[in-house]
Amino acid sequence: MQFFTTVIEYYQWQGLALLLAIVILFCVQFYYYGIAYRRICRYRLTRTLKQRRNRPPVSVVVALYGENRDFIDERLPRLFEQDYHDYEIVVVYVGSDCEFYEDLRMMSVRFENLSTTQIKADSRFPISIKMALNLGIKLAHNDCLLFTTPDAMPRDNEWITYMACGFERAQVVLAYSSLTRRGRRIYDYLTRMVEFHSAEEWLSAAVAGRPYRASHVNFGFTRKVYDSARGFDHLNMNIGHNDLFIEHVTRSRRAAVILSPHAAVDETRWGGWHWWWKRMRYYGSAYALYPRSARNFSEWESGSRLLFFAAVATSLAVLPYELKIAAAVLLAVRYAIVWNTTRQVARRIGERGILTMLWLYDTAGLVLHYAVRVSLLRKDPDVWR
Repeated sequence: MQFFTTVIEYYQWQGLALLLAIVILFCVQFYYYGIAYRRICRYRLTRTLKQRRNRPPVSVVVALYGENRDFIDERLPRLFEQDYHDYEIVVVYVGSDCEFYEDLRMMSVRFENLSTTQIKADSRFPISIKMALNLGIKLAHNDCLLFTTPDAMPRDNEWITYMACGFERAQVVLAYSSLTRRGRRIYDYLTRMVEFHSAEEWLSAAVAGRPYRASHVNFGFTRKVYDSARGFDHLNMNIGHNDLFIEHVTRSRRAAVILSPHAAVDETRWGGWHWWWKRMRYYGSAYALYPRSARNFSEWESGSRLLFFAAVATSLAVLPYELKIAAAVLLAVRYAIVWNTTRQVARRIGERGILTMLWLYDTAGLVLHYAVRVSLLRKDPDVWR
C-alpha cells in the first residue's frame, strides 16, 4: 500500500491517469490492427462448402454512360481476353449518339459473347445506375452476374475465373478494387490509402460474416438473390445499387470474399483532389444508412487513433522521463503492429506501394477522414447528379 502511495505522490494522479488512458487506447488499436484486420489474412474461401459442382456461366454487366471511346477501343476488348470457359459481356449504353451506339453494337460481330442495348438519354428523365443495371440483368443470359464499370479494368485475365470460384460457394461475391496511381504526389498516396483503409474495414466485416458494402466496380450476385429482393429498391437513391443492396441481401446469407491479386480491379483516377472529393461525397452519401455496428466500427478506429496520438503527444510534453519512455514505447509498438498488418493485408489483395509513407497516412489520414465525415453532415440534393 505504501508503494502505491509513493508512486501516486511522485507521478501525481493526473500523470498516471494519462498513462492509463494511453494503455487503454493502445489496446483498442491493437484490437483493430492485431485482430480485426488480420482476419483478412487468415480468411480461406476453401473452408466454405461448395454449393455447386462446377464453375457456372457468368454474365458481366457494365452500365456505360456517355460516349466513352476509351472503353470501346481499349477496355472492352481486354474484357474479352478473360481466360474463362463460358461468359458474356452485357453493355447497357445510356446516351443518344446513334453513331457511337452503332460502333458498340458492331463489336458483337467481332465478339460473339457481347450483348448490347441502349437507353435513350433525356434530361427530363434522368436514368440512374440502378435503372441501367436492371436492364442489363434482364438482358443477361446467365444466372451468375458480375458488375463493373467502364472506368475499371481487371488486373488479371483470370478475374472471372476467381470470381466464379465465389459463386461455387455463395450467391454473393465480393472482391477488392483500388484507384490507379498517377504518380508520386502526396495527394495520390493519401487518397489511395484512405480507400485502402476503408476496404480493410468492410473486408474484415465481410470475412467475419457481416458484410455491409462492396466495391462498386467489383462485386456480383446471382439472379436468385436479385429476384428475392425484388431488384434494387433503396429509398429511390441513385447510389446504393451495391452498398445498401449487399447489406440487405446478406442479412440471411453469407458472402464469398475473393482475396487475391488475380481478382482485383483497378479503377481509373480521372483527376486530383477535387475529383476525389466529389467521388467521396457521392459514395459516402450512403454511409448514414449502413448498420450502426459498421459505423461504430469505423468511428472507433479513427477516434481511438486520434486520442492515442493526442495522449502520447501530451505525455511526451508534460510527464516525467520514465513515463515519457513508456508512452514512446507504446507508440513504437503500435506503429510496428500497424505496419506489419498493413503489409500482410496489402500482399493478400495485391496492393503495392503503400508502405513507404504509411506514417504520413497514419496521421494526416485522420484529417481527410474527418473532413469527409463533416462534409457529409451537410445534405446536398445534387450529390447524386
